[in-house]
Amino acid sequence: MTESSREAETSVSLQFPLDAAEWGRASMVALRSGRLGRWARPTLWVLTLTVPALSIAAVLLGTGTLSEVATGVAPWEILLLLFLGFFEFWPLHYFPWIVRRIRGREEERVVSESGLDVAGSLDAAYVPWSEIRWVKETQEFFLFRGPRDAYFVPKRLLTENQLVQIRHLVIAHCAAPAQLLPGAGRAT
Repeated sequence: MTESSREAETSVSLQFPLDAAEWGRASMVALRSGRLGRWARPTLWVLTLTVPALSIAAVLLGTGTLSEVATGVAPWEILLLLFLGFFEFWPLHYFPWIVRRIRGREEERVVSESGLDVAGSLDAAYVPWSEIRWVKETQEFFLFRGPRDAYFVPKRLLTENQLVQIRHLVIAHCAAPAQLLPGAGRAT
């Protein structure tokens, strides 16, 4: 699609300073909403809680001493806790690096009838609606998952009319699953 035909479309354009805390929260939603987050997080919780329970049961049943069981299980439990920490608190760990990288950077998002345009210091991309894998609306932002990355549009800077326009564009053009909050702009 040419640049001039994109301008004739219905679109919502937004320029904003990138906020590290907001970026971190959007990253967590994207991580937990993706395929990996849906199964890995609950599985890690179950394993992290089950391994010590089985160890205690082994000691109580007399199949091994406490020191034998602890030395066999401790490395695995530590590894599980590290992976669980990654999934639960990833933005907190990532924070110092991203804060230095994005301080003072400007981002631009354009949601239009043809898709999502992203321009800024971290990334530049055009993602047509056909390539968007899912859309999720939270109280804080809209999150669009493309084939490679997830992009967020902060709602703090949008007017009520722009919120409604984005919801209408998602409903009208996105064939992928969309989780929109109840409210204005929803198709009934």
